[in-house]
Amino acid sequence: MNTATSIMRILALLSMALPWTAGAAQTPNHYACEGKNASVALTVGGGDDVGIMPEATQLQIRLGKEEFSFRDPEILTERSSIGQLWSATLEQAPDLYVRRVAVIIPEIALGSESLPFQSQLVLTTTQTPLVPDSLEGIIQASKYLDLTCSASLIYF
Repeated sequence: MNTATSIMRILALLSMALPWTAGAAQTPNHYACEGKNASVALTVGGGDDVGIMPEATQLQIRLGKEEFSFRDPEILTERSSIGQLWSATLEQAPDLYVRRVAVIIPEIALGSESLPFQSQLVLTTTQTPLVPDSLEGIIQASKYLDLTCSASLIYF
C-alpha cells in the first residue's frame, strides 16, 4: 500500500468520526451578556490549557458609562444552587462601604453552536462602618439587573 492510499484511508476514517464527536457537549469558556445600561463579558481561563482556553479568567463589566476590568485573582467564584457566581469588588471606601458586582452563570452543556440564556447581574453595597452598632436598617443592599446572555466556546 502506498503513502497516498494510507493517507486517504486515514482521512476517510477521520471524516466518519468527526460527525460523532462534533455532537459531544462541551463546557463554554466565554459568556457575553447585555442588559439595560449594562454589559458583561466573562472569559474563563484554563491555566495550563494553552491554545484551548486563555491563561487567566477575565471579567469585563460596563455599568452605564463606567467600565471595569478584572483578572484572576481579583475574580471570586462560588458554586450555588442557581449556578456559578462570578464576582469582583468594584469599589471600597474603608470604614464606609464595599461595592461588589456578581453575575450568575448557570451550568451549560454546549453543543456545536452558541447558546442563549437569561441571567442577572447583582450590584451589592455593604455598609462597613467603623462602629458596627452605629447602623440601623439595611446594611447590605442589592440591585438586580436582567441580562440576555450567550454562552460559547472560543479557542485561543
